[in-house]
Amino acid sequence: MKTDIESYQDAMTHVARIKSFYKFVLKGLMLSVMLILLNAVTNSDYMWSLWVLAGWAVIAAVKWVSTFGFASLFDKRWEEKQIAKSLSQTGK
Repeated sequence: MKTDIESYQDAMTHVARIKSFYKFVLKGLMLSVMLILLNAVTNSDYMWSLWVLAGWAVIAAVKWVSTFGFASLFDKRWEEKQIAKSLSQTGK
């Protein structure tokens, strides 16, 4: 059985992984925009930037699964969070 300290450390590690994932996605989106613009300016006949973006998307998907787990996509906890979020936005 885990102690409170161990549970807290595990939670902090998980939060750090989530933060890292979101930073990765943000950097990837910024890079995507830059690559598409560069591709459009240099050679709009062949969209080579899409190959780079496809590779990045695969890496992002793997990183997502390793961070959140495959089952967490639309599990019960996700549904409950979305319901609570919706209720708080409507003021009820």
